[in-house]
Amino acid sequence: MDPVVLRDDMVDSLEHEAKAVVRSDRLGVAMRSVPREPFVEDESLAYADRSFERLGTRVLSPSSAGRLLEALGTRPDNTVLVVGSGVGYTAAVLAELTDEASVHAVDIARRLVYEARSNLASAGYPGVLVDRRDGARGLAEYAPYDRILIEAAAIEPPRALLEQLAPEGRLVMPLG
Repeated sequence: MDPVVLRDDMVDSLEHEAKAVVRSDRLGVAMRSVPREPFVEDESLAYADRSFERLGTRVLSPSSAGRLLEALGTRPDNTVLVVGSGVGYTAAVLAELTDEASVHAVDIARRLVYEARSNLASAGYPGVLVDRRDGARGLAEYAPYDRILIEAAAIEPPRALLEQLAPEGRLVMPLG
């Protein structure tokens, strides 16, 4: 089946009242623009609304990614830090919401950093910076950030990330 049709169907289901995790038109358009195939080894999983493991990390389901991205409320002029770049999908969607040069991502696993860089380049987002760092320390040399997305669950955000957040900035993370 055509990946564009599958992507439209995926976003339609995320916008539907039963789930309603994607509420803003901007996020819907961004998610429709980013192909998931470069980020997923098994193309049959690309548009399924479920999470899975890849290279030792959990790839968020489209609905989980949509919830986090909706809560982040990224605007076109924002600079964004993604902590836990994983395979790079959410960084690509954020690049659609802002621009590539405004999105920075970190991951502690060297293998995931290389994977995210490769996936982002394949998907058409080579300008997203992905660096190998301890996410709890952030990426201070590019701070302050208007938005920080922590993809892994935590009890509370690390102090270094709060210090890198711009005044009136927003940090979003799953609690757990």
